[in-house]
Amino acid sequence: GTAEVVNAGLVSNTNSYGIGISLVSGSVTNQSGGTVSSSYFGIFASGPGTSTVVNAGVIAGSNTVANGVLFNASGSLVNQSTGTITGGTGVEALNGLTLNNAGGKIGGLFAGISVHGAAGDIANSGSIGRISGADPENADGIELVLGGTVTNASGGTVSGLNSGILASALATVVN
Repeated sequence: GTAEVVNAGLVSNTNSYGIGISLVSGSVTNQSGGTVSSSYFGIFASGPGTSTVVNAGVIAGSNTVANGVLFNASGSLVNQSTGTITGGTGVEALNGLTLNNAGGKIGGLFAGISVHGAAGDIANSGSIGRISGADPENADGIELVLGGTVTNASGGTVSGLNSGILASALATVVN
């Protein structure tokens, strides 16, 4: 089945490998004032179906190998202007991703956004990049392993210690 989660409060898991919200497919809406936090994954969309995350609050994975949001299958994410997503990697997608950072902040120790398995389509008018304490040898703003598109609008910033945007295959960047 498809799950629909709406949060305006606190969802937290402090176990060593805890997950704040886990779903096979469906949607998570984290409203302004809402917090989803965990020591491992803030939100884990395991698939095989497509999942959607809309964030206007805070989503955090606090462990250094954790993710704010992890899509095991294809996914889409909108991070609104009041939204913040952080983790070892802020947002990671293992089978492609469509992401609109509409003025919010996405950051990670190793990467702000990392997309594998299929191309990524990233639009940014906020801030994407590394956060304090990042590994200086492996800290990228956006990683597109199989290429894709990054559109960085006026006022948008993408930063990393290694690369702002690292594309391992054909990618289009509009800045």
